[in-house]
Amino acid sequence: MNDLKSQILSLERAHLLETASIVANAVVAKNNVNVETYQPAISGITSMEHIESIEQFSRIILLNAAENTEYNSIVSIAMDNVGKKNLVIEVTTIAVLGSIGIAALRIILNPLSKEKIKYTNKDGTKVEIERERNNDTSFLGKILQKVFS
Repeated sequence: MNDLKSQILSLERAHLLETASIVANAVVAKNNVNVETYQPAISGITSMEHIESIEQFSRIILLNAAENTEYNSIVSIAMDNVGKKNLVIEVTTIAVLGSIGIAALRIILNPLSKEKIKYTNKDGTKVEIERERNNDTSFLGKILQKVFS
C-alpha cells in the first residue's frame, strides 16, 4: 500500500487525471450508479481554472480507493496502464471526472449495501427486514459546488 500511495502522490497531472478517470469509471460501473445525478455539482466547471482542485480531488479518489480492499487492485491495474494513451486535458475532461469522481468517492467511502435482518418476535412471529444503505451524495455535491462556483 505504501508503494501504491507514493506512486499516486508522485503522478504528474495528466497521468493522475487519467488514472483517476479509469478508477472512478470502474467503481461506478461495478456498482451500477447513474452518474447523471451528480452533474449539477460540477456545472460550475466552465474553464481550466479549476484544474488544481480536480487534481487534488483525483488524488483523494485514488488514495481512498487504494486503501479499500475492494478497489485497490483496480488502482494498481490503472497505475500499470497509465500513459498508454494520449489524454487531452480540457474543460470537458475535468468536468466529467468531477462528476464521475463524486459518485466513485461516495461509493468508496460509503459502499452500497443491502442487508437482511431476520428475527423472531416474542410471540413466535418470524420477521424479515431488508435495508439498503442510503447513497445520498448531496454533501459531496455541496462541497464541490462551493469549490467550482
